[in-house]
Amino acid sequence: METNLRSRLVAGVLLATSLATSLPAKAQLACTVKTQTQLLATFSDLSGPGTITPRSIRDFVCSTVALIAEPGQSSINFSPQLVAASFVTNSAQVLSQWNSSASGGTTGAVSFNGKFYTTITGAPNQYLWSVLGAVNYQGTGGTGQHVGVYGQGVRSTFSAGGASNNPQIWGAVAEAHDFTGQPTSVTNAMLGMEIDNVGNADDDARIRSGLTVAINKANPAGVDFGSDGGITIVANAGAYVYKLLAAGGNFKEAGIDLRNAGKLSGHTIWLRDVSDISWNNLATATTGWSVANSRLETYGATYFNDTMTINNGIKFVGIGGQVTHSANVGLDTLPANPAGFFTINVQGADVKFPFYNP
Repeated sequence: METNLRSRLVAGVLLATSLATSLPAKAQLACTVKTQTQLLATFSDLSGPGTITPRSIRDFVCSTVALIAEPGQSSINFSPQLVAASFVTNSAQVLSQWNSSASGGTTGAVSFNGKFYTTITGAPNQYLWSVLGAVNYQGTGGTGQHVGVYGQGVRSTFSAGGASNNPQIWGAVAEAHDFTGQPTSVTNAMLGMEIDNVGNADDDARIRSGLTVAINKANPAGVDFGSDGGITIVANAGAYVYKLLAAGGNFKEAGIDLRNAGKLSGHTIWLRDVSDISWNNLATATTGWSVANSRLETYGATYFNDTMTINNGIKFVGIGGQVTHSANVGLDTLPANPAGFFTINVQGADVKFPFYNP
């Protein structure tokens, strides 16, 4: 079976380094070392795709593995010295293409196109990273969009039988797994993913973002695309978080900004029953929905001691014994048959205030 790769990759790698003249004995069993001239002759087409046989690939890999560099350098160095004067769409410096037509297999088992394993058995102070993807722009202009790491999951077809006969797709997964069974006071911090946005100067054009989640319609002429969540945080059974969503640091305009959120239906903020909102750091003043009394109630060890006005229509002054003027019974006569009552719970007792239709 032949595999089509771009010969410029191979030639670039070979031009970037000097080939070793020998391999370890174990590797010599499978490899035949060729000189740089011989390999360049094998991959002589530098203008476009070339045809590479398994034997040629073996010679290329073996010759590259033979480039055992000085300590601290790469054993395999893909550093092409060729400077492209033009671009080839979907070209790659290194291509690993896996076309699988297999069916079945063991549920839960994983097969990989590529693996990078880093096992640490010492006590290093240096930071060890298994994979680094980076784009370093030092250009002179242009309007390109450059990405350090891009993960993509594509669903091109579907099978009959519904969800039970179709796979789940992820574009990317980042996971941190602690097998020690110990608390972090014993081990140390662990993050599933960290996203940094680092620089200087103001975002006066308002085009920076630490995390952007874009929900898009693939075909403008197709039906609208729906997604149950934009950002979904789930603590599954047997797990919990202290704060599902926590934000810290300085902000200038708003902690939460929903001005550009277009409401099609539903609720802007939706709380479950027996939820409450704390209005201060010590949570001594909270408001929540009482399921038992079917009403919104304010709780706390202390009550609001200042004036609170809602839409200039309802005004509470000094709830909790802070009223500075008292009224006597009989000072005013109220008409009969009120339209209803406002009920306010003051220090554990419900007080009803009648209201009348205008």
